[in-house]
Amino acid sequence: VTIQMAETGHREIAHSLAAQGIGSGRNMEVQVGKDVRRSMTLFQEMLAPLPLNHFFATDIPFSHGEAFPGLIHLSWQTFQMTRNSGDDEVFRAHEVAHQWWGIGVDFATYHDQWISEAFSEYCGWLYLHDLVKKEEDNDDKFYDLLETRRKEITGNRKFLLGDGQKAGPIWLGYRTLSSDTQGDYRLIIYQKGAWVLHMIRSMLTDTETLDDSRFRQLLGEFYRKYAGSQASTAHFISFLESFTGEKWDWFFNQWVFGTDIPTYIFSHNIAQSPNGEYLVSCRVSQEDAPQDFKMPVFVGVTFENDRIEVYRQLVDGETTFEIGPFSEKPKNIIFNHLESVLCETKSEKWQH
Repeated sequence: VTIQMAETGHREIAHSLAAQGIGSGRNMEVQVGKDVRRSMTLFQEMLAPLPLNHFFATDIPFSHGEAFPGLIHLSWQTFQMTRNSGDDEVFRAHEVAHQWWGIGVDFATYHDQWISEAFSEYCGWLYLHDLVKKEEDNDDKFYDLLETRRKEITGNRKFLLGDGQKAGPIWLGYRTLSSDTQGDYRLIIYQKGAWVLHMIRSMLTDTETLDDSRFRQLLGEFYRKYAGSQASTAHFISFLESFTGEKWDWFFNQWVFGTDIPTYIFSHNIAQSPNGEYLVSCRVSQEDAPQDFKMPVFVGVTFENDRIEVYRQLVDGETTFEIGPFSEKPKNIIFNHLESVLCETKSEKWQH
């Protein structure tokens, strides 16, 4: 891997930024190179080895990135500093991931462009998740990034005095962008599309161990089947159904062909039984989506010593359910634990 950076230009930019009280990163060529190399290693292990002898990454005087076989262009901004948010690691890994999604597997029509952009974006999220778990001993930064992305999507064109034009579905491709929907192409195709993959990952995750290897296997097998050809959304649905042995049309109708994003109102009550055990009663109501809208949601139950047990609960309209019993009293109940669903959540007091 060769990293090419305009050092003189970045020194001049650093002086200009310093005059405004803005700092720049040190050894940025090394920082960028680490993310390029490590993300490439991850994706080659998860998806397939690249048929390349050498790989180049270079900065460009623009704010976007672009990928070509064996080469990626990265914005000068990501060579100037690495932000604490994780966005730079995701951006660098996203462009690397295009060697597989967009180049290795092309998208069939503009309706399917999310297979290039959202798959690359979520590979960037996966890279960040693996990186922070290894380097920071927790994954707070990953879930902070998810929270930020969720709020950007759910808050799109919601104003104090009313809402603007509703965003179109992922299926609309580049046509999500119009004079009334500025910014929707990136927000919907990249970010919401990546959220679709995150929800599939959550649905395939083992709740006892939080092992997500089935999802990573899914991506790898899907890539290897369509490498060197074009893949469509229909291909992905069919592959996913074959991989899991379950129907997924309801999921794609909601999230790829539809535009609804639910708001869940959650309440719970922790009660102790005569034998000393604790039972958690939960109630969920739903707004901003049809009553037949359904999603499995993670519910986290926290205890002393930071122990968390994770449960998967199908929410289908008005839903009531119980968790437990537990020998130890739970400290807290977290609805939509680990950002398992793209939604808004509200809490209300338990009513008997």
